[in-house]
Amino acid sequence: MAEWRFDGVLQRLALGGNERAARAVAVHLDHLLQARDLGVEPPPATALWLERCSQRLADRLLKHRLITPDQRVRAMTLDEHLDAFEAHLKAHERAAEYVRDRVATLREAFDACGFTAYADVVAGAKRFEQWNASAPRIVAVRRGAKAASKPALRSAARRNHTASAVSQFCRWMVKYSGEKSVAPIDRSPFNAEQNRRYERFSLGERFQLLLDAADARADVDRGMDGPTRCTLWWLASETGYRASELGRITPRLIRIEQVPHDGATMRVMLIAVRQTKSGEPAVQAVVTPGLIDRVLDLMGRTLPTMPLFPVRTKGDWTTVAALRRDLEAAGIAPVNERGEVYDMHSLRYELGQSLLMQNPANNAVKEVMRHSTIELTLKTYARATLSHKVAALMNRPMMREPRAG
Repeated sequence: MAEWRFDGVLQRLALGGNERAARAVAVHLDHLLQARDLGVEPPPATALWLERCSQRLADRLLKHRLITPDQRVRAMTLDEHLDAFEAHLKAHERAAEYVRDRVATLREAFDACGFTAYADVVAGAKRFEQWNASAPRIVAVRRGAKAASKPALRSAARRNHTASAVSQFCRWMVKYSGEKSVAPIDRSPFNAEQNRRYERFSLGERFQLLLDAADARADVDRGMDGPTRCTLWWLASETGYRASELGRITPRLIRIEQVPHDGATMRVMLIAVRQTKSGEPAVQAVVTPGLIDRVLDLMGRTLPTMPLFPVRTKGDWTTVAALRRDLEAAGIAPVNERGEVYDMHSLRYELGQSLLMQNPANNAVKEVMRHSTIELTLKTYARATLSHKVAALMNRPMMREPRAG
């Protein structure tokens, strides 16, 4: 036991049954008492011991007023800080998917770099940058009935995402946890435009071949028969909803309205998603009569609170595998001659490119695609082919051959 008096009151603290370890703790307690009486910081050795002592002991030291709340915060482990950071994000009503991804990204980075305390993050900024620049990600590759794993270099966008998450965490530590230093980490150290993991392409008029092939197949693939898959691909190309957002659509979130159009009224289906990629709810309109009838028929066979489509985006059993089989049935290669891929996000690409070809630089296109700026819409989806460029050149005023009359 350790005993001391504070304001005339006898204080006691159990030091454990090991005499040698108890003597070492008693030395640090003596340093903490002297530092508190003199109003100064404890010696570096005691400060380091305080950071590495057990959380139970740190709580008892705070209770006995041997350390200040700021010192208790610095004594917390990195896992405790991450738990507090996660609670902070949830308290500010950030989307659950955003919170999970942010915290998982931080834990992956800190575990890989061997950080156990916030001081390690500040002192090891260079180590983190080196790891972030070269660390691969492990991807699962399907081989017959077995799933193997292989390393693949993470994309520049993913590495920027990791750096941004660490920078955000360090700024939060300074603002809310009493820390005085921020790790000097560049939030966007890599050029994502020059190192994109996937380049996608649009089918254009060939998209009808995909719908016809999927609708004609009678087999059940990834929990959906052919007509259901056809409806899913069609709906994704008209609403622009991402795969995870499509998996959240239930009959309760769908309604039919009559909207004035060209002096008459037309039937419009409004499909809501309560949580999108940005964390905000969204409502997209469907105007194609055939697609509306298909969705209504599917709603009649689904419970109000059940998802319309069993979409899966992670693991081995993902929905994109069914899309690739339907592409093969339509005679379309999922990877073109330029190395561009066709996946679930390419269905969103179909909507963006078709809208921009008819309404370039239109603000309504930005709203349909749910982008923050029209520049983002144009940068991502306004990819003109050679035929589009030729058509644009032919529409401009042309000069005649010199001295041709």
